[in-house]
Amino acid sequence: MESATTESRKGRGQASACPVSQVTSQLIVCRGAERSSPRGPAGAAGGRREFETPSPPAMASQSQGIQQLLQAEKRAAEKVAEARKRKNRRLKQAKEEAQAEIEQYRLQREKDFKAKEAAALGSHGSSTTEVEKDTEEKMTVLQANFQKNREEVLKALLDFVFDIKPEIHENYRING
Repeated sequence: MESATTESRKGRGQASACPVSQVTSQLIVCRGAERSSPRGPAGAAGGRREFETPSPPAMASQSQGIQQLLQAEKRAAEKVAEARKRKNRRLKQAKEEAQAEIEQYRLQREKDFKAKEAAALGSHGSSTTEVEKDTEEKMTVLQANFQKNREEVLKALLDFVFDIKPEIHENYRING
């Protein structure tokens, strides 16, 4: 059972069959391996095998590669953030346009409703004005007749009240 570090070292040309390895500052130490190594049997090195690590220029290229990956990841994150911002701006703009369109539609429908309402109530409104006009005309005629006949009616009432003719009513019976 080989670990991931030993497999990666095999790809770089280093021979290792260590199940568990530990990287120290300049040495790779394998524990628990009982196979023979280039320096002899496992017991000769005290149960430890020592291998050389890659040279410092190889380490520098590895850290440089890591830096490039980190920079690429940072650029990708910036691109994703910018894409999200653009998406949010587009959504906001679309929402504003939709609100404006809805408001325009609402105003148009209100205008149409007012026109239909005026048309429907226009005939009703004109009939009420006609009725009011007729009523005013009748009231002026009545007022004119009142003023014209006032004196005659008043005189007839006063004559009726002041001229008393004593008579016995025809339904009254005299005892006898």
